[in-house]
Amino acid sequence: MEELIQKIVREYVKILQTNLVGIYIHGSYAMGGFNPSRSDLDFLVICEQIPSFDQKKRMIRFLMDHESEAPFKGFEMSVVLKRYCLNFIYPTPYELHYSPMYLSSYQKDLEGTLLKMQGKDEDLAAHFMITYHFGICVYGMEKERLFSEVPKEAYLDSIEKDVADSKKRFKKEPVDVILNLCRVYYYKKEGVVSSKLLAGEWAIRHFPYPLNNIISKALSCYLNDQVDKIDEKEGDLLFEFMEKEGILNEKV
Repeated sequence: MEELIQKIVREYVKILQTNLVGIYIHGSYAMGGFNPSRSDLDFLVICEQIPSFDQKKRMIRFLMDHESEAPFKGFEMSVVLKRYCLNFIYPTPYELHYSPMYLSSYQKDLEGTLLKMQGKDEDLAAHFMITYHFGICVYGMEKERLFSEVPKEAYLDSIEKDVADSKKRFKKEPVDVILNLCRVYYYKKEGVVSSKLLAGEWAIRHFPYPLNNIISKALSCYLNDQVDKIDEKEGDLLFEFMEKEGILNEKV
């Protein structure tokens, strides 16, 4: 990953030149618990001004061309202006975004997708908070001069929105769903900003039986590339607990 990160840095410096403020790795790679067989590579690109259309096209094309070198879940990249780091607003405006969700759209119509790929994103509150606490500056301004603590209400809203569709996603990715719910629970109960790994370890120690066993199984899968052998009944038990605790608002 280090070699790939440095490739990204060199290319983005070449593309953005003096407009580039910095590049910051966040997510599991910065927090610990990174598993190339399960994780993605998350990073923020901070600019002084909105990049030109040609610059955006070159940035996206570079990531598309290097998908084969990315971890299992690919890249997640957002371009944000420096002013929104220094003066945070929620939801946070972004100028460009790339993730596996949009890969096919970029492949089919790169220029058309680029024209639509800007707006506001609630997820950036969580990304900023992780960057502030754990992020790795791989180029540019020190993160301490750029990022600050995200207001609690914005961060909580961001991570709660991220788990709102947990039941729909459970069949496809039970391990990520379980550990993300633990992360939200840990923050709501203890105010700790954590990785999925740390949240899972904490939950094993604090959740009642049999929930702690379910989480232990999820954590083992996450760390050891095991098949996600967690059945729907176990998921239902966890969802019921999370609803009682106010983490999920859906009905089973």
